[in-house]
Amino acid sequence: MDTSTDGHDGPDAGDAVDRRTHPNVLRLREIFAALAAGDPGPAYAATHEDFLNVNDIGAGPWREQRGRDTFYAFFADFCALFDERPFGQEILDALGWDDHVLAVVRETGAAQGQVFDNRAIYLIAVDPDGRWTSLRTLDMDQDSLRRFWAGVTLPAGAPAWEGVAGAPVPTVPTVPTV
Repeated sequence: MDTSTDGHDGPDAGDAVDRRTHPNVLRLREIFAALAAGDPGPAYAATHEDFLNVNDIGAGPWREQRGRDTFYAFFADFCALFDERPFGQEILDALGWDDHVLAVVRETGAAQGQVFDNRAIYLIAVDPDGRWTSLRTLDMDQDSLRRFWAGVTLPAGAPAWEGVAGAPVPTVPTVPTV
């Protein structure tokens, strides 16, 4: 795959850019390293006040958050659910442009005897100042996530959702493989 420039980087688009070492990718990796070390400060500083987060099924009932503080409140609640093994994120690969970062992330953890193990695609929009304006996730391991959410009891303050323990978890139609 050619990860060089493709005309989406503005005035310097004629210069060859390695998408895997784009400054936005390097910053993403630094931020995830800080999060893994327990420091949310760099992530919070990189997130725009009007941030929009749209999650796939991996986030359970926490599907959409608007605003930086709302997003980080969700993330704290979500992470608190993982009582046996903390929620973790590992960047498997990432490509960057001036206006977006596309990352493949492995998400892991354990809660209430249930293992959370998912590969997700993160699409992060980046403004001209380098701040994140939105995150959209697409979960790759849907069956694993359905099993996880079917076996977990949500905390009392969690949003209402039909995917709680004992209830059917919504399914997403899959594309048949050829």
